[in-house]
Amino acid sequence: MKNLITLISILVFTFSNSMAGVSIDWLRTSTASGIWIDRDTSNNSYALGSGDGLIHMTKRDRFGNFQWEITRASSNLSNGQNAVRVFVDPQGNPVIVGYQYSSLEEGPFAVALVVIKYDPSGNFLYETDVNGTFTFFNNSANRTKVTAQMDGSGNVYIGSGGNINGTSGFVAVKVSSAGIVLWTKVQSFNNNSSFFYVSNIRLKDKFLGLEGHTLYANANASTWVLDTDGNSKWIAVAAGDGGQDIAFDNTHKAYVITDIYNAVGPNTTNDFGIYKYDKNGVLIFVKAYDFQGGEIPTQIEFTPDQNLIVIGDGNQSVGGISFYVDWITAKFNLKGTLKWMKRYDKTSNNDEFPSRMVVDSSNNIFITGLGGPFPGGSNLGAEQMVTVKYKPNGTLEWTALIDTISDGNKGVSLVTGTDHSLFVIGSVSSITVHYLDNTGNASCSVPVNIAVTNITQDGSTITWDTVDNAIVYHVRYKTSTTSQWTQISTDQTQYTITGLFPGTNYDVQVEAVCNSGPTGFSANQQFVTLGTGYCASKGQSATKEWIDIVLLNGISSQSESDNGYADYTYLSADLALGSSNDITLSAGMAGGTFTEGWDVWIDYNHDGDFDDAGEKVVSYKSSQIGWETHNIGIPVTATLGPTRMRVSMKYQTFATPCEIFSRGEVEDYTVNIVGRKNAESTIGNSTGNHKLFVYPNPATSSITANLIDYKGTVNINISDMVGHIVHSAVVPGSKAFTLEVQQWNKGMYIFSITDETGTTRNVKWMKN
Repeated sequence: MKNLITLISILVFTFSNSMAGVSIDWLRTSTASGIWIDRDTSNNSYALGSGDGLIHMTKRDRFGNFQWEITRASSNLSNGQNAVRVFVDPQGNPVIVGYQYSSLEEGPFAVALVVIKYDPSGNFLYETDVNGTFTFFNNSANRTKVTAQMDGSGNVYIGSGGNINGTSGFVAVKVSSAGIVLWTKVQSFNNNSSFFYVSNIRLKDKFLGLEGHTLYANANASTWVLDTDGNSKWIAVAAGDGGQDIAFDNTHKAYVITDIYNAVGPNTTNDFGIYKYDKNGVLIFVKAYDFQGGEIPTQIEFTPDQNLIVIGDGNQSVGGISFYVDWITAKFNLKGTLKWMKRYDKTSNNDEFPSRMVVDSSNNIFITGLGGPFPGGSNLGAEQMVTVKYKPNGTLEWTALIDTISDGNKGVSLVTGTDHSLFVIGSVSSITVHYLDNTGNASCSVPVNIAVTNITQDGSTITWDTVDNAIVYHVRYKTSTTSQWTQISTDQTQYTITGLFPGTNYDVQVEAVCNSGPTGFSANQQFVTLGTGYCASKGQSATKEWIDIVLLNGISSQSESDNGYADYTYLSADLALGSSNDITLSAGMAGGTFTEGWDVWIDYNHDGDFDDAGEKVVSYKSSQIGWETHNIGIPVTATLGPTRMRVSMKYQTFATPCEIFSRGEVEDYTVNIVGRKNAESTIGNSTGNHKLFVYPNPATSSITANLIDYKGTVNINISDMVGHIVHSAVVPGSKAFTLEVQQWNKGMYIFSITDETGTTRNVKWMKN
């Protein structure tokens, strides 16, 4: 089987009990590191990420269909910018909270808090900056933390440790729904500490709570409670290795979590600690809990059934041996009595950490983070993105694991939907998963009467009969010679597939999903697109030699033997007319080294064969197992659009493109021939030297915009031909940036750039 040296190899998810407990509706990725996720009342999701000093956000509808994305640079061009949270306000506007930072070798040094608002269509509304210093001790793990909450009117409250106008302490800021800073407050705790760190800010009615610590070497649990008008109510400093979180109950009593050293016994090391304060800050109790090792609580939630849920991590120490760290989830009543504790320990050789939890209105607990086991089961020490559900009584109802090539991808944020679903975002490439929490028992049948109509050279329409009780349907399709499916979600009983190859056999299947879970897919339905397909070629034996690696402009793959032939046409590379491109190939061998004849063909004129002059682009012999790189020059006469690339490796000699030979292997890929970069466009203004390059054009997977000689920042808007803005960004005026457009609809788009003088230039480009 093929492993991809990209994000996702094969989507695998396993469950702790019945597969009916949870199912994946859809999975998508983006380019940035995932930070946070939220959704609106229609279950449109907003995936927030950061990377390279930029903030990224992608909106998708409830079925995972791309709506738009934004990329935003810092308003101060000398600073980078990180995102920390996204909220959806009562009007459905996404609001981003983050911070600007100056670049230091030790890491980001925060110099401003930022609030950025967009409307539901992705149009920029405002940015509000609050200047100050929000980083202490650059060599500390607790160096920068910004956290935020939003109230029911769309006001944003930001908490951090910092210095504003010469005063250091816990910092709280309120920004109105219109972007106006209503107040900034600083609490210094009446000490001479030069270190302030806020772990979290919480909101309950008119009560705000900031939790953290005010000592660096010997941390404590410092608490500040104020009202939403900015009036301080009380402060407290207690023993603990850093205050981690705070929650309020319905009477505004506060519950603070920290870890307290040897609180339960002389050798219990770090123990879960809970401080309870009344609404005036009077201590009611402090209690500690030992779970047979060193434990650190990280998040606390007050539940609808008026209990407390705490998550954290801790090891187990048996016979003086300290084992690896596991997830810990515990439920307490409001008197601090432990009701149950559960440990998630699914890997024997690595630490496992929970990231975030949410509690739904039925008191179910959902947690995501980093853990094991590796879904394939072959490596018990590997870790992946894990999400679990506990019932209110502590029963583990299901476990879902996402298998990616990037070991260490972890769930970082999650939010429940309005329809018994769950949105989870991971740290690597903002991988976003929409889970369906199958809690019902409605009858559900596999869709029948699957029909394929309106077949063209590059598309078809799939229809099926309505299934009673169905919430959504999943349609998946693939070429008949590959195992890789493409899956979409819809609530309709038909779906039009586009972007197919001419003369190619395809498989399609449909399943229904009810509140009891998915039905499983229907029997395979096959169809053939119109036009001429490509001839067959393969090796009859690939046990001694096979194609191991193919690298080319977005095609990045690594293989074991595929039994002589593999269809990887779902992998694509953009190749521009007139461009020079390196392709790297490598063989895998067993039982010795052998001389192999390598050939690569590209169907430049899209006529369904590799027989035309110049279509053999690489040819050489080699007995080397390591990587070998060759150059492919794309002729300016090549036909634009997606076409086939064939890679062949034959024992001892060269193959023809349609040969069935005894030893070796053949792999097929897709390449997309795109136009050369646009001629530069000059915008007339005071300098007359502003230039814009947008390439490739047409594009399939990505476009690059190269801005030359602009001053300050520029506004970028990309809209379709009916005026819907699908992407907006504010970027530095002299910078190149790349946008992933693979999931955008095909068609013509307008790339609009507006400089600081208000001058706008529009450039058209085509998405294939």
